[in-house]
Amino acid sequence: MPGRVRCSAERGARTNAVPGRVGRAAHPGLGVRDGVHLILGETPDDFVDAAIMLMRDPGRANALARRARAYAVECFSWQAIVPRVRDAIAGLEA
Repeated sequence: MPGRVRCSAERGARTNAVPGRVGRAAHPGLGVRDGVHLILGETPDDFVDAAIMLMRDPGRANALARRARAYAVECFSWQAIVPRVRDAIAGLEA
């Protein structure tokens, strides 16, 4: 996840993507899913619509935040990254 989105997810903060900075094209291969971990959009209007929707539906916003946090911890925490780094280093030594 790009820095700000990843940091928000790690904190469990409600997240919608900022057009032009964190749009759909910014997330290839990261595994985040629109409507599951965050709300993505392509235009400023998409961003505004998502922000309003999240403010009007705090239950959905909180669910997105919980799923984003769980995903960030699972994939990007030290506990997740250190074993992969160790494996990569071990592979270089072999």
